[in-house]
Amino acid sequence: MINFDWIVTVAIGTLMASGVLLADVTIIKGAAAIYALLILQWALTKIMINSDIATTSVKSEPTLLLHRGQLLAGAMHKERLNEAEIPAAIRTAGYSRVRDVQWVILETNS
Repeated sequence: MINFDWIVTVAIGTLMASGVLLADVTIIKGAAAIYALLILQWALTKIMINSDIATTSVKSEPTLLLHRGQLLAGAMHKERLNEAEIPAAIRTAGYSRVRDVQWVILETNS
């Protein structure tokens, strides 16, 4: 999921809640806004399929965060991560110690 997908997902939830909870937002307006977001998401996906420039501008590059047990502070700072998040991710992957891991790479999941 790229950032735009996440934003669209949150926005759709907000628009749906607005349509249900707010009297001045009609169901038609909410549905139109949701439809517009879905069209934008579809269009961006189509553009990314056909354009390497669009893909590189929207998706992030994989980032090495840990190399042979050593945290890479510059990369972590760039990705806005703190030192506690790396061991947590390592434990989630089934390892108990940082020194048992050769590399940790942050990458998109799409």
